[in-house]
Amino acid sequence: MKETLLGLKEALTTFIRSIPGVMDDYFKPALIMISVITAILLFLRLPIFFINDIEITGNSRLTDGDIKETMNIRDGDTIFFWNSPAARRRMLENNYVDCVEIDINYTSRRVTIKIRERILSGYVEYVDGIFLYIDERGRVLDSATSFIERLPVVVGLEFTEFTVGEPLKVNNPVSFDLVVTLAQLLNRYQMSQDIVRIDVSRPDDIHLFIKNIDVEFGDISGAEEKIRTVQAIMDEYLNDVDEGGFLNIRDINRPPRFKPLQ
Repeated sequence: MKETLLGLKEALTTFIRSIPGVMDDYFKPALIMISVITAILLFLRLPIFFINDIEITGNSRLTDGDIKETMNIRDGDTIFFWNSPAARRRMLENNYVDCVEIDINYTSRRVTIKIRERILSGYVEYVDGIFLYIDERGRVLDSATSFIERLPVVVGLEFTEFTVGEPLKVNNPVSFDLVVTLAQLLNRYQMSQDIVRIDVSRPDDIHLFIKNIDVEFGDISGAEEKIRTVQAIMDEYLNDVDEGGFLNIRDINRPPRFKPLQ
């Protein structure tokens, strides 16, 4: 390191002496400042300031490689020159990313990136063959002609347009609120993959379709207890994939009733 700085000093001195008049009172301070800045920049590019470790947590859908590429960070980059605010902004442009936290430890040269992803919770059919991917808050994450996960398809929402990255704007907001509530409950009880379809056309007559069973859910009152009841019944009594029928849990204060298909 000492040899590098001495070499830099000699090179700058030779350059200064080779320019006629450069040592006059006007240019001397500027050249000294340039010399100091150049020396500092070269010093900060020494290996002792390279990023030593990058830890990424909280991601499940996005790979570490995807995140590093988006944030333009690699092991061996100079830790002082990495633009973390710009990297965070780029990461938040991904609709599946809800929050990004960055912690930089300059002593150990360690960068910790914490990602909070939005949870894909279901699909809404837009037009024939095109589906909107929504999270548990009803935000549109993407649109596609196929499904990437086994999640419920929501029917009964009334809308004519959408914006990717924004909550879905519908003409029946009560039904939209039902979807948000149900999505959060199904995620909480890890039932999202069991539901084939959710029908919220009538807020007082919600239907969940699990395998070949039509769950007559009724309104949203007692929704969490109803979800727990459905989960228990499906696990213990109705786990035959070929069994079909109607499960009535409209009134949580009355025993559930199952009517098999004739």
